[in-house]
Amino acid sequence: MPNFTQTLCVITRTQLTSEFIHRITEILNKFNVDYVVTGGTSKIIRGEDYLTFDLDIVVENSNDNLNRVNKFVHQITSEKIDLTDNFKSNRITRINTFPFSIDIMPRLDGLENINIFKNSELVEFEGRKIPCISESDLMKNYKSFKT
Repeated sequence: MPNFTQTLCVITRTQLTSEFIHRITEILNKFNVDYVVTGGTSKIIRGEDYLTFDLDIVVENSNDNLNRVNKFVHQITSEKIDLTDNFKSNRITRINTFPFSIDIMPRLDGLENINIFKNSELVEFEGRKIPCISESDLMKNYKSFKT
């Protein structure tokens, strides 16, 4: 049985994670970014107990959307980051926002972006609908880099 301190840490961690998810998705929506939450955060949004320190998103790779993503990035960090080169090279962009980070991905292993967005699901999380990768696509992605 967890002691009081362990329980308090879990509660605090859960609150921080929830607030972070809401804050980041609110800003993504403000700039009309086409995105899908993936990875461990998509599990948390679905109500699973999962510990993660980052929010992984796949973004649609059009020039218009990349411009909107760049506006999002400039809203949340003072770092000079331009996603265009990373996306052309299929590289992940990591933004550190203590105590979490955001990984912005141009693609996921084992999946085509068109299918990620077509199969995505709007999942209700604490009163808000958040676009998440489908559970079957998440499993395909996990299997692609674990084999």
